[in-house]
Amino acid sequence: MALAAASGCAMPLAPESSRTDASAGLARNADEGSSSHSLVVQLKLVGTIVTLDPDFQPRVDPHATFYVTSPAPGATGVDTVPSYSVLEKIQWRPVAGARASESDDPGLSAIVNAHPAPPSPAPHESDRVFAPGMHELVLQAPDRAGGGEVTVRFWVNFAPDTWWAGPEPALWPPSSDGDGRAVDVADWSQFSTVPAWPPDGRRYFGPDSFRFVPAARRPPGDDFERRTFYEIYGDRIYARSEGDAVHLDSWIVLVNGGYDKDSKYVPRVDPADPALPPDFAGNPGLYPLLEAQGHIGSPIGFRSRLSLKLPDGSRVDFAQSGLYPIFDPASVFRLPQVAGYWRASFAGKFYAVARAQDSDGLLDPLLGSAIEIADRVDAGGGTPEERLYRRKILTFHVRPAARPQL
Repeated sequence: MALAAASGCAMPLAPESSRTDASAGLARNADEGSSSHSLVVQLKLVGTIVTLDPDFQPRVDPHATFYVTSPAPGATGVDTVPSYSVLEKIQWRPVAGARASESDDPGLSAIVNAHPAPPSPAPHESDRVFAPGMHELVLQAPDRAGGGEVTVRFWVNFAPDTWWAGPEPALWPPSSDGDGRAVDVADWSQFSTVPAWPPDGRRYFGPDSFRFVPAARRPPGDDFERRTFYEIYGDRIYARSEGDAVHLDSWIVLVNGGYDKDSKYVPRVDPADPALPPDFAGNPGLYPLLEAQGHIGSPIGFRSRLSLKLPDGSRVDFAQSGLYPIFDPASVFRLPQVAGYWRASFAGKFYAVARAQDSDGLLDPLLGSAIEIADRVDAGGGTPEERLYRRKILTFHVRPAARPQL
């Protein structure tokens, strides 16, 4: 088998679809005019993936197999494989036939570098490992396939997923001011509350928040459709749910969980950051959120953004936050917080979206405008994809300021 070329370049955005089975391979054939009609190329890649069991514990498969194929001309999208997957085989097989035998495999020696060069007798290990981003291989089709070049493109790195992991309001006491459910804060420096924190047993927000990686933060009642959040106003912390009304000028606290299929858990933490616990450097195992742990099925943090619909119907989109947490005193992106904090400075209806981010920098993709999707689905419409995405949008109302008594 003669010349083949491999090239790769990182891309900042994920594709809209992630198909991984061979029968649904969606890599484009860049040379649609070639005569390679009787055989299609199939790449076999092996990588590490993680699944979460019913108790949200990671189950690691270090040898998961994925196939990338060149489909018929006109197909759209790209296949996705895990980060740092290793290419094991290149096979040519009949279009309607079974997978090619080992004798049909041209082997890894068919791969050379991206720039024009003579064929390499044997690629280095690094040439077979694909970093996150978009990659393409330009392969020389065998004579029996008609010759010519076939370009196979594929995306490396699965996008993370996000869910809401706020309080369980039903387990909170009635607020002392009669406004929903809340605890009174007796001492902010000690995070001392009445009743004692946390009233619902959910410790993802507060002094113990460093003990839970995002994948370990379960949604309320293990229901991924539940969307709850915290409100801080004065010396009270309220447990709020989707659609609730909060005080003007209160702080909204967004706590999220998330899952990542293939990237290692490597949080952005410098032990010299002054916001870290005093004993972190000597006892990092006490704070799993802050410790690199390899493949555990978890993103490293979140970015959040809010949109506002004002009473007159006009809309405001706020800038997306930076990644949190980042504990790095030398970074201009330092954001030493576990949750997302937003000031409710305007009256109206807010639409919040949180986006998990993995250690390779890939974000849970946005589907579109949170306002348009939520309003369309809540009115009984929306596409199947939008109705599924609706669980990632949290809405709440901010009351206008109370009029002074005359």
